[in-house]
Amino acid sequence: MKDFNLGLGQLVVFVMTGRIAKAFVCSFGVGFIDGGGAEVAQQEEEQGGADEEGQVDEEGIDGEIMGEAPIGIIYSMGVSLDLEEEGRLAMMIDIEQGNIASRFVHRFTITNITKKSMKIPNQVCVLLNIGAEGFIGVRLGEGPLSRVASKTAKDGRMVFNKEWGVFVSTYNLQVGSAAVFTFRRSNVAPFDVVCVVDILSI
Repeated sequence: MKDFNLGLGQLVVFVMTGRIAKAFVCSFGVGFIDGGGAEVAQQEEEQGGADEEGQVDEEGIDGEIMGEAPIGIIYSMGVSLDLEEEGRLAMMIDIEQGNIASRFVHRFTITNITKKSMKIPNQVCVLLNIGAEGFIGVRLGEGPLSRVASKTAKDGRMVFNKEWGVFVSTYNLQVGSAAVFTFRRSNVAPFDVVCVVDILSI
C-alpha cells in the first residue's frame, strides 16, 4: 500500500489465473500500472514455489513438472501468458458448481505442430480417470468433434499422435500459440471424454 500510495476507494485488480499471481493498481485516465507481479515471482522463488526443472525426453519434449494454480489449472513448464492471454483464459473458465473439468495450459512447440505429437501430463487425466488407451473427442472451441487416439507413454503422459496431426492441419494451429485444453466427462457417444482446445493467442 505504501509503494503505490493506496487509499480508500482505489481499485486494485488481482489476476489469479496465471502461474504467478499479479496485482494491478487502476489509475483512472492513465491505465493499469504493474503492482507487484515481479515481486510476487521473487517471493515464490524464495519460498520454493517455482516449478521444478523438467528433463528433456527422447522426443525433445520437456518432461513437464507442472505448476498448479489455485483454481486447478495445470501449466506446461516454463509457460507464461501475457495479460491479453490471461484475460481470455479467465473468460473461458467455467466455475459452475458440479462441472468437473481438468485444464492444461500450453504453448505449442515444433513437436506439437510439425512433428504432430502432443503430450498431456498425467496430472490432467487423474481427475477424470482417463484410461491408458482409447479415443477422445477433441474439438476446437465450439467446433465439431474429431476422433483422436490416445495412449499412455512410458513417462505416464497421455499422447495424441496420428489423428492429432490431422487436427493440427485442419485448424492450421501455429507454433507459439498459447492454448488451454479442457477435459470433461461426456455423454456424447462414442466418447467418454471430450477435450476442448481454446486458442488464447490472437
